[in-house]
Amino acid sequence: HPANGANPDKHTRTYKDGAVIEYDSAAHHLKAILPSGSSTELVSDSIHFKGLLTLDGDFIHNGNETKNGNTTQTGNITSSAAIASVSMTASSAINGASVAAGSIDLAAHTHGGVATGLGNTGAAKP
Repeated sequence: HPANGANPDKHTRTYKDGAVIEYDSAAHHLKAILPSGSSTELVSDSIHFKGLLTLDGDFIHNGNETKNGNTTQTGNITSSAAIASVSMTASSAINGASVAAGSIDLAAHTHGGVATGLGNTGAAKP
């Protein structure tokens, strides 16, 4: 008797709330469809995903993060922490069209008190 109608490669389990778990052994594909309002919890000491991971929707991460490899960001990066409590360390160059510290633009700012010789310039001006 075929596991899923006429397809002997698919094994499907449908639950009374409408949740469906299906495994296609020919395609090596596992699919879980849960009804609206459902949640999923996976608890383990370690979880390893191999291959492309796509998340559609918002994502909340609690805890530290280590990334190996390059990161591509489209969109803004925003910190909700107070500026004084956020730090960033880079072991390579940070490049951009505009880099600012407060209201002082790194590429376009001027200094007062400039004089030739061994003296130092005055503070940067916005």
